[in-house]
Amino acid sequence: MFDLVNKHKRILQFVLALIFLPFAFFGVDSYFRSGDSGNHVATVGGQKISQQEFSQALQERQNALQKMVGSRVDPALLDSPDLRFAVLDGIIRQRILINQAVRGGLLVPDEQLQQVIAEQPAFQEDGKFSHARYEELLKRQGMTAVSFENSLRRDLMLQSFNSAYNGTAIVADSVAERLLRINAQQREVRETVLEPAKFLSQVKLEEGAARKYYDAHQGEFQVPEQARVEYVVLSLDGIAAQMSATPEEVKQYYEQNLKQYARGDERQASHILITVDPKASADEKKAAREKAEQLLKQLKQNPASFADLARKNSQDPGSAAKGGDLGFTPRGTMVKPFDDALFSMKVGEIKGLVETQFGYHIIRLTAVRGQGYDEVRNQVELDLKRQKASKEFARLAEQFNNIVFEQGDTLKPAADMLKTNVQTGPWVSRRGSDNKLFNNPKLLQAIFSEDTIKNKRNTEVVDVGSNTLVAARVVDHKPPTTRPFEEVSADIDLLAVE
Repeated sequence: MFDLVNKHKRILQFVLALIFLPFAFFGVDSYFRSGDSGNHVATVGGQKISQQEFSQALQERQNALQKMVGSRVDPALLDSPDLRFAVLDGIIRQRILINQAVRGGLLVPDEQLQQVIAEQPAFQEDGKFSHARYEELLKRQGMTAVSFENSLRRDLMLQSFNSAYNGTAIVADSVAERLLRINAQQREVRETVLEPAKFLSQVKLEEGAARKYYDAHQGEFQVPEQARVEYVVLSLDGIAAQMSATPEEVKQYYEQNLKQYARGDERQASHILITVDPKASADEKKAAREKAEQLLKQLKQNPASFADLARKNSQDPGSAAKGGDLGFTPRGTMVKPFDDALFSMKVGEIKGLVETQFGYHIIRLTAVRGQGYDEVRNQVELDLKRQKASKEFARLAEQFNNIVFEQGDTLKPAADMLKTNVQTGPWVSRRGSDNKLFNNPKLLQAIFSEDTIKNKRNTEVVDVGSNTLVAARVVDHKPPTTRPFEEVSADIDLLAVE
């Protein structure tokens, strides 16, 4: 059986890809909704699979097949009963796995999801997560942040679920006992270190041995071809440094991207809740509000009595017994009115009345941990400037490329257009340079091309990564040479001894 799987691994991967492809962009929320009352094609664990969901999955599968096979695919195959059954079976299997993961408590919290996204190299700039790049890449794929994050959350959930089984192993008693015995054993080890340098005085070389080695291995003593260049750089960071952002713009950008910047900001709160039924009469709501206002008045007179009043009066069964303590919660955990109030408070402050769908809350902020706006303001400002600079970067990149090509015997017009200077670079070999810009293989290939060296033409504009474009021009060139014997003879003597 395993030989069969191993021999046909490619085919199996193809089949599995077809099975799971339709679900690549389904959000986790689609697996938890109860569905509408319209037509449905199946029910899994009390949840309906709607005709619309099935049709979307079928369309995805048909598109995938047509793309893989091209015009050779039989139209009847794209709408066969077997294909429809396979699509429906895939949805059912996915639902079952999701339901089992949820029952097992394998939910993915926002903090874990945000950490996974932030660690993805594709979403980073200079080793740090860039929200602007994140949005740009998702936009290119025709995805929203919500759909991508839901899809990723589902994948992480299923990965944890599968790992719980795949990582389980049964070990025989004899193997376990042997491992225990090995772990309890000790070894005494002695070592002797032989250092070649101690034996140098005992080595005598034949006369002319160094010269013979030099003549037979001249490639080892060759100085590689080198070029000295001048260059012009266009970078997103350089443009961003020239951008400006008002404090109001920075604060607004922070508020719009709280999930990115405030994921470490958690607040410990206590509350007193006086519940109000959404269907309560006006008199009942008035009575509840008056009771909450009376408690708030007592707290203003004696803030230290908060825990005692919460235990006696709060109608939140989960926190009343703990003096109203809700523990630490990240932003976005509570309902919006409560969340907005909590994250606008100072430690020790008591705020009320805060009305939510549950009733009237009196909130006390006990502690804050993690990063807030002040801690991340500089990073927010930098990201905002980079977002502003991205449009300008795209515009200048096109002009930069055109000028470097059209005026190929000088870089000055390109530098003037970018309002920068032509920089003088180091000597560069085909292996690179200490300057990391000239370790890019494509740029090195352009520098050592015949047109660049012999005709002194500009290189093409090369993307060296990290949103940085470089154009160079060779101003001096050294062909490869061999170091003279007299210069390397001492090194050869040591090499022969070793």
